[in-house]
Amino acid sequence: MDGGCAGHLGVAAQLVEWAASVSQSDPAVHAVRASVFAALRERETSLMAKGVYKAAQLQSEAVLRSKRWQRHLRESRVIKYAPNRARPLRN
Repeated sequence: MDGGCAGHLGVAAQLVEWAASVSQSDPAVHAVRASVFAALRERETSLMAKGVYKAAQLQSEAVLRSKRWQRHLRESRVIKYAPNRARPLRN
């Protein structure tokens, strides 16, 4: 997140929390959630708040690393990768 968005991180956090509560396994939501909470953590001075933001960030990163999400990513990709090729195959 760039410095121009710093004043709006609180609003972004609230919006992304709502999105994550509605779509709990959506990788796009969790990618944004992880980056918003990482940015909040960087600018925070309170150790307790840093811990809360880090926990939220790690929770979303865990969703992104999950096997279910990895399977979803492979199945929904427009570009498929052949196992023995260095270059992607187009559908």
